[in-house]
Amino acid sequence: MTPGLFHARESHWVDFEWRLAQRLKGIDAIDPVPLQDPRQAAPPDELAALHFDDVYLEAIAAARS
Repeated sequence: MTPGLFHARESHWVDFEWRLAQRLKGIDAIDPVPLQDPRQAAPPDELAALHFDDVYLEAIAAARS
């Protein structure tokens, strides 16, 4: 594992912020923007229904071709 790769996933404050947004505004208010490949750092189970990887994986595929 690369040092620092999962800091956001393990951060108490990141967890606090998305849970607060979900509680106050609902799941539709959360717009995930992955900073790294979501296959390496999966989202929390509660947010798994959101599409963290669609645009990111599309960009990876485009860069490879």
